[in-house]
Amino acid sequence: PPWHDATPTMCHFNLTILDTLRGLYRAREHKFFDFHHFNVEEYEHFEQVENGDLNWCMEGRFVAFAGPHDERKCSPGGYYNLRPEDYTPYFKKRNVALVVRCNKPYYDSKKFTSQGIE
Repeated sequence: PPWHDATPTMCHFNLTILDTLRGLYRAREHKFFDFHHFNVEEYEHFEQVENGDLNWCMEGRFVAFAGPHDERKCSPGGYYNLRPEDYTPYFKKRNVALVVRCNKPYYDSKKFTSQGIE
């Protein structure tokens, strides 16, 4: 049966577990993912909303994260959104040099660019 992430929304695509396993196989085949270098502790820390909802899609190349906001506010679910300056130390440590915004602009991009992150 189809499945999707834990968001409480209707699924608009038919992704199966087999599709996911095939994707993981292809990622390993093309060296986008390596079980031997996967840091479980880092993943479990940063995948939590309160820690940035951040995941490396391609280790060292492409990271996805929840869109930051200019002000820290508490969501109805009890989580606080992060600001660009909350992400900056980790991004600098991991050599993230470019942020591409794919959502509504809830933050001033200068908060990244002033720190050397385009």
